[in-house]
Amino acid sequence: MVLLIWSACNPIRVISDYDLRADFSQYKTFALSEPRDVDPTDPLLNQLNQNRLRREITEQMEQRGYTQSDDDPDLAVNIYVKITPYHEVYVARDYHLPYWGYYRYYGHWGYYRYWGPGWTPMRDIVREYQEGTLVIDLVDTKENQLVWHGVSVGLLEELPSDPNALIRQAVKAVFDQYPYVASNENSMISTTK
Repeated sequence: MVLLIWSACNPIRVISDYDLRADFSQYKTFALSEPRDVDPTDPLLNQLNQNRLRREITEQMEQRGYTQSDDDPDLAVNIYVKITPYHEVYVARDYHLPYWGYYRYYGHWGYYRYWGPGWTPMRDIVREYQEGTLVIDLVDTKENQLVWHGVSVGLLEELPSDPNALIRQAVKAVFDQYPYVASNENSMISTTK
């Protein structure tokens, strides 16, 4: 489990898939499995955020009519989180090429000053960011088979101002792709918005 905090200006990409042969009407209870592949040294994956994630997933399952039960649950909810750092390096040049003005540059014999026409220098720009991936799998505990798989991917903020709201957004984005509710029939949630 983890903290996935997506920036408000970056969309969350979500995909999901399910087993066509699974009878979702038979599932009434669920249990959260222990988190997997969590890096304990990652400050975004602290215990507070892991607890927030568990609460949001529990709330989403209960809104769909499922009951949490650690005694012989119908579904195991497996949670995986990965935070991947990325670095982009590119060369930039000012748009005012060429121009007339004062230059300072360092050469073999030291600093030089120059007044006149010239070109603006190029510079390296490094952009560092993190991408978070949240995977929620629902596993039929009697058959030990994956029946539903949801993935959410988005850019992460370093210091979120409201981690509760951002975790809620990430979990909700995944569960918006889960159309079933616990009932005696294979009912689906209305997908009209």
